[in-house]
Amino acid sequence: MATINITGSNTTTGELVLKDPKGHSATKIFAQRNEVITWVILPTSGVSSIKEIKPKPNNQNIFSEGPAKLQGSSRNWQGRINPGLDPGESFQEEYFIEWVDGGIDHKYDPLIQINP
Repeated sequence: MATINITGSNTTTGELVLKDPKGHSATKIFAQRNEVITWVILPTSGVSSIKEIKPKPNNQNIFSEGPAKLQGSSRNWQGRINPGLDPGESFQEEYFIEWVDGGIDHKYDPLIQINP
């Protein structure tokens, strides 16, 4: 399971500060087939909610489940990397996170890399 912490935001540029659990920058997520990725919104991030996480147009969707908001009152999102992706190929998906702060929508464009 990969956890991506959303630790900060910039309402001018739409950028998010994404970190792995060790505190390293996570603008490009490296994941494995069948791995669950969880985006965790930290209280001090300036992000009130996420509206959507999805592939950019013309990109292959590498998720078999989600990404979707977790059930209940959670603000966090989760998705599972498709276990059926060709094991001999690398995949890089450009996706976007549409997030909200103070009632204003913003978009950020990180990457997910799946290696063979």
